[in-house]
Amino acid sequence: MNQDLSATLSTEEQVQKLASFILVALKKGLVWRFEGLEEELCISKPEIISVFDMFQAAKIFLYSTIPWNPDEENYDIEPTQQMVDNRTGGFIIGVKLDDKGELSKLGDVNPHDPTKLKTLEGLRDSQAERIRFLKKHGKYLRLPTLSTDGERVVGELKFNLKSGNFIYRKTSGTLSPKTQEFKFLASLIKARGRTAPYADLMKNVFPGSNYTSKVKRRDLQTIAKNVKMKLEILPKRKSVNPELIKNVAGHGYRIIDANEG
Repeated sequence: MNQDLSATLSTEEQVQKLASFILVALKKGLVWRFEGLEEELCISKPEIISVFDMFQAAKIFLYSTIPWNPDEENYDIEPTQQMVDNRTGGFIIGVKLDDKGELSKLGDVNPHDPTKLKTLEGLRDSQAERIRFLKKHGKYLRLPTLSTDGERVVGELKFNLKSGNFIYRKTSGTLSPKTQEFKFLASLIKARGRTAPYADLMKNVFPGSNYTSKVKRRDLQTIAKNVKMKLEILPKRKSVNPELIKNVAGHGYRIIDANEG
């Protein structure tokens, strides 16, 4: 999937598309893959997960992530917080499993309940309903909300996923969308709250590269440094410039939101 496609959709549009999908999915089956759904809806996997988390918190329906191949090694049901990092391939609608793969106490919510279906239909058909729903339940979104012009806000950083314009504290500027620095920072922002794995960063920043390459990982270090300098985070003075971009050794990079609990 071209991840930048999701930047053209507002959170309200994502809610509309995913509510419509759930209504269809409940008639066809409960087990689905993220791959394909991303391509069809033009919504990235982290954004799908974010909206699903909100639906679940609002008790519209439950879901759990699952490895797509039941025969693959380490067949474990992953908790929501780990699913992006571990590249979990699928999800099951209407069932909530705990981190041991056992049915959760919340697992008795019926996704076919007429009241729940009516709510989903309202989210599919009415912009006013979507706006009301987001005002009430938007706090459960795991990703920052997306305005129609592609702007994301993470703590004190404002970054536009279409133009590359940014504001961080007293610093403003632009990262050209064609540059590796733009692709790197955009990847971190889309994965906010979770680590962006090396494999994803390699795919987005160095298309066609071998993500195990130590040379490319060193290149990522240079790109991260360039982004920090552009944001005037470097030279680092913690009292003035707290950590914003963190390397998670052996795994990838993540963006830190000082406002997160």
